Amino acid sequence: MRILFTLFLCCFPVLTHAQDTLRYATLPDSIVITATRYAESAQEVGQRIAVWDADDIARLPVSSFDELLRVTGGVEVFSRSGFGVQSDITIRGGTFNGVLVLVDGVRFNDAQTGHFLSDFPIPLSQIERIEILRGPATVIYGPDALNGVVHVITKAAAQTTVTDGIQASAGTRFGSHNFRALDGDLSYAKAGWQVGGAVTYQVTDGETVEQDAIPVEGPNGIVRTDFERVAHSWFVSKTDGPVSLYARLAMDWRDFNAYHFYTVSSLDFSREETRTVWGQFRLQGSLSGQTDWDVNAVFKQHKDMFNFNPQFTPNEHTSRHFVARGTLKHTVSEALSLSTGLSSWSRDIDSNNLGEHNDYTIGGYVHARYQPVSPLQVYAGVRVDHDKAFGTELTPQINAHYRLGRVGLRANVGRAVRAPNYVEQYINFTRAPQRGRNYGNPALKAEKAWSRELGIDVYLVEDVVLNTTLFQRNTSNLIDFAQLDPIAGQPTLADSVLLAQNIASVETQGIEIDGQVTRRLGQGHVLKLGASYTRLNTDLDEVKAGAVFKYASSHARFIVQSTVQWTSPWFELAVQTLGKEKLDASTYSVTNLRVAVPVRFGTGRQARLSVDVRNAFDRQFTEVLDAPMPGRWILFGVQVRL
Repeated sequence: MRILFTLFLCCFPVLTHAQDTLRYATLPDSIVITATRYAESAQEVGQRIAVWDADDIARLPVSSFDELLRVTGGVEVFSRSGFGVQSDITIRGGTFNGVLVLVDGVRFNDAQTGHFLSDFPIPLSQIERIEILRGPATVIYGPDALNGVVHVITKAAAQTTVTDGIQASAGTRFGSHNFRALDGDLSYAKAGWQVGGAVTYQVTDGETVEQDAIPVEGPNGIVRTDFERVAHSWFVSKTDGPVSLYARLAMDWRDFNAYHFYTVSSLDFSREETRTVWGQFRLQGSLSGQTDWDVNAVFKQHKDMFNFNPQFTPNEHTSRHFVARGTLKHTVSEALSLSTGLSSWSRDIDSNNLGEHNDYTIGGYVHARYQPVSPLQVYAGVRVDHDKAFGTELTPQINAHYRLGRVGLRANVGRAVRAPNYVEQYINFTRAPQRGRNYGNPALKAEKAWSRELGIDVYLVEDVVLNTTLFQRNTSNLIDFAQLDPIAGQPTLADSVLLAQNIASVETQGIEIDGQVTRRLGQGHVLKLGASYTRLNTDLDEVKAGAVFKYASSHARFIVQSTVQWTSPWFELAVQTLGKEKLDASTYSVTNLRVAVPVRFGTGRQARLSVDVRNAFDRQFTEVLDAPMPGRWILFGVQVRL
């Protein structure tokens, strides 16, 4: 714990000396789509929202969107390998199935399991910004947003101003463990139309997996953390005229070693291959100067081929979902805006392990933004959803923000709900119990939660913001793989047979402290600093002592995260640091850094030469079971924009 406090206190003094205007360190005037459908600053919607923009994504030492979330306050990412191969995303101590990921306003989550949130098919070069909302957001976006929302907004969907003509970039990275990566981005714009695409490819031999300093040998030889991944995304958009159009087709394929990703069985020498296809179509326009509308349709297919051991028959799963959504927003007056929407979400799965199933959710909401007096903004809404799995549920929510000089006060109360996914219901359901394995439960009830939040934002000087948030969540019927009745001789995950169950009421509470600052030092020199401290506690007192859980009590006690970005005309430096104290009182910290040098040549052309040092101090650690995380890797990169 001392390590974590020291790291936070080292970052905080810098936050009290700066001179330039800043509303939020990473994106000063963010248009927040995640929390509301109104154009508002991220600091004025009554909930904590972090925003990372395209410049941050380009400069920070990250290879996937989930790696960026690792240093976002209140967010905990449990990775099973590096480079975004597979990660579970949690917010404020919830489980990874209680986070909703959106792509351009429409749900991305897979109906099979939340483990696939990081199977993301859109290259980073096409992302305009990522908004992370902490707390519930079911009212607007429907089930699954119990603990928070991660909203990925692409450049094409954001409809930013585009210069007519061709824009292109290409890059490569290479380094430790025979890592190679290629990236390319190409777009063409004319007369309000834009078409383009991007491709990314990564491959590595990986590190040797060891136990007690001895290489692990599997049926096919020494086990290594190798992976191969390719993703590509293509879009077309039209921005001029009374109706705008946006369409995208994206695909991701990855093949990777999955040793001990899900179990700690001595027979587990898993290998996994996944394929994701994402198609999206959107129309939006205005009925009048006061009424805007949009219609979205999305199709997603995810294939998962999982081989637990070469001697066993692989599990093959194909899940699909279709989302249709329409919304209206009407501005009644300067003080009052209303929005309403209808959505449907149908999903199904074909699997030799989970079986064949299909489900649906239909729902609608009404939401209002009201500003009775200048310093006060209130957001209130209610949603009703009908789901084949949980019946009909009502989910209300109200947020408020009050600004008084240099102080902003926030409050939020909301209810959220989620249905069990296919893994929780059906994994290994028809098989004989075996120690160390998970088993589904078709009789699971829906998970429900009430969340409460109080926060204060203090603008110490114009460009220094300190945010403090207290939060509490009461979850009923929380779903986890667990053994609630302890059995002598089965005290661990490796020895237990874990059944998906609804745990009795669980209370999670915590505090988040965030600080951000930007300092412009003249002549193109800019320093951005961000630091956060999160303390979490989950109360499972109603459950018998000695019960074994897989995910419900896996979050850290304390998390400290910090980011430093220094940019100048001659060089760029970015440092990310993450520190944790786990529930077993063990601690670790990991630091990633990138140094880049911009090189200009020709007319309007630029190259960036970079060096990444990942896990700079070569910490040995795991985040899920004993799946090994990467040690120190050094990568060299070249990026050229034409």
